[in-house]
Amino acid sequence: MKKGQLILGLVVLAALGGLALWARHRVHFDFGVFRAQVALADWRMITMAIGCIYFGYVFRSVRWALLVRHNKKVGPLTLVGTQVMGFAAVALIGRVADPVRAYLVSKKIDLPLGSQVAVYIVERLMDAGSMALIFSTAMIWVPTGTRNTRSSPLAPVHSRPAPGRPSCARKCCRYR
Repeated sequence: MKKGQLILGLVVLAALGGLALWARHRVHFDFGVFRAQVALADWRMITMAIGCIYFGYVFRSVRWALLVRHNKKVGPLTLVGTQVMGFAAVALIGRVADPVRAYLVSKKIDLPLGSQVAVYIVERLMDAGSMALIFSTAMIWVPTGTRNTRSSPLAPVHSRPAPGRPSCARKCCRYR
């Protein structure tokens, strides 16, 4: 098994090296513009965003522990790692990897995969209900009969770049 893992690791390393070489010749990245954009970043907001992301992981872990409590007693924070790994899989592969969380939880707490898929479905239904509640609340707050959407307290002020000005990604990277 160790020889197979070594070969797989070398193949992945070679693929990443090839991707880096391709990107180096294909994409021009301006580090000066990147440094300028990082200097303009509000680090308090970035810290708050990272805190919200990890709070979301903890919240989902507690919710998953509450949903499986009838089958097995699980501590509320014991599933945080599985949530982080599951969402990392979604970030790397896409939504097709979403059931990875159910698989990881089933292996961690030693319950059948079918029960965890059912918990996953219930969790997604709860997410849909949460989104419906958020949109319903937003519809109450959005003013009616006005053309100016910026008068709403929920409308982002700096949601898009000014006309004629490129976005940050356009400034930092350009294809050859």
